[in-house]
Amino acid sequence: MENYFSDFQKGRPFADIIRELKSVYSQRLNNAATGIDANAIQDFSFIKDRVCYKLVNKELNAGLLSTVPHRDFHGLAVIYYINLSSAGGEMASVTATGNLADTWGVDEERLFGLASINMPELNRGQISPLSDELDSLVGNHSPHNTGCGCCRYNRFDFTSVDESSLPLYIATNARKVYGSAVILYKGLLDTVAKMTGSFFVLPSSVHECIFAPGVPEDAERMAEMVKSINATQVAAEEVLYDGCFYYNAESHELHRAA
Repeated sequence: MENYFSDFQKGRPFADIIRELKSVYSQRLNNAATGIDANAIQDFSFIKDRVCYKLVNKELNAGLLSTVPHRDFHGLAVIYYINLSSAGGEMASVTATGNLADTWGVDEERLFGLASINMPELNRGQISPLSDELDSLVGNHSPHNTGCGCCRYNRFDFTSVDESSLPLYIATNARKVYGSAVILYKGLLDTVAKMTGSFFVLPSSVHECIFAPGVPEDAERMAEMVKSINATQVAAEEVLYDGCFYYNAESHELHRAA
């Protein structure tokens, strides 16, 4: 508890400390319930092929970020975890804390490199038309959603859609848990741009993003859409960002738009 007490003396809000303690406690209980071997987690040879990353809201996770290796990504934060899920089983993971990174003898740069390799293998990405997701909610089958992989990126299947479909696409992973991180996958955004041209990245939650083709002048309208969704449809702890990003197909660059 010494580190938490020291943080409190330095001015860290008490409620923030309590939230982190509850999170750590819950994680330890989950680890015990799923039979996770704490000794194995400290073995770098065991965890190196299991290192993954996720995107979180930087401001809402300021307390957590003070204790874990992380990097800035256009105002968001990339943090790391060890994927301990079994094939077809429930998701089990352990956050890569600063103490664990010291035990492994690795820095943030190494963690990012490992996660960049592991993510497409352990968390296969999915891009699908928003219309397909809406159809699935009401039990309809979309005839054009054949999974044919008309445009393929590594382990991404980008399914083409017909002209009558909404030009909106949901990007997430197979588990649909912390799927917003797929926008970090090397080459993904460029591959999508080849299909759609320049487009907005709307961070609808920590679990997914929406890709919406458009022009920079639409930025404020898109940002207002995200803010509205965050305020009415997304749990506070799952909010990723109250704004939007834009990927320029010509410059191959992502930047905050609003």
